[in-house]
Amino acid sequence: MLSNTDIIKGMILENIAKAIKKSGKSRYQISKETGIDNAVLCRITTGSGTGSCSTKTADILCKYFGLELKPKKQKEKLISFGFERKTTTIVIGKKKKREK
Repeated sequence: MLSNTDIIKGMILENIAKAIKKSGKSRYQISKETGIDNAVLCRITTGSGTGSCSTKTADILCKYFGLELKPKKQKEKLISFGFERKTTTIVIGKKKKREK
């Protein structure tokens, strides 16, 4: 079973692989410009596992492509329950509770 760290690392590598493909540059050119071995770039673009590069390498590539980590905004989900003229609304995803 994958840990949360492996899942996050996989998501980062997936975005780096997309950036490599969208850049229009060859892996060789990116390798020369970043100092990252072409074999590592190959493993990233082919999705050869989460261990395909170090955190330092991922950081270099994120900076090279202008990628940054940001938390995703969560959409609110409203669930309402009605009991004898009393309504309780629970907002999931944010820490808000409202009762009438």
